[in-house]
Amino acid sequence: MSKVLIVAAMLVTGPVFAQTPAAPPPAPQTGSAPAQPMTPSPEFMTAAQAFGQCLGGKIGASPATVAPEAASRQALAGCATQKATLQTTFETWVAGPTFPPAGRTEARAQFKAQMDGLETQIASQIRETRAQSATPAPAAPAPAATPTPAPAR
Repeated sequence: MSKVLIVAAMLVTGPVFAQTPAAPPPAPQTGSAPAQPMTPSPEFMTAAQAFGQCLGGKIGASPATVAPEAASRQALAGCATQKATLQTTFETWVAGPTFPPAGRTEARAQFKAQMDGLETQIASQIRETRAQSATPAPAAPAPAATPTPAPAR
């Protein structure tokens, strides 16, 4: 289940960290310090973690008899409050003064695309996890035969 939790959190936060926001065009060098890399707000990080934990719990509790797509929908529905909080904290972060205005539109588009594709990504992860757990473990090697000691004379 921890793998599902990690994957769920990365589904939501991964693209935001890796690609958001697009860096604005470099400013002419005027002796100022270089721009710092974009770091998500602590509130966003907390909301992303809470959403990922909620998804991980819901997915982990889903019976194997439920289709992956249905399990994904159920998990997302069960985590609607955390998802709403994540969306609100994302918007607050992006609209805030520390976020480069030139990257806001792209960041919002990437976040929306990621959230829109979450159900499909979670269903794929459920299928993969189930396939891995259905694969039998490799057989342990047979123990070596131990010689029987000869009777003492």
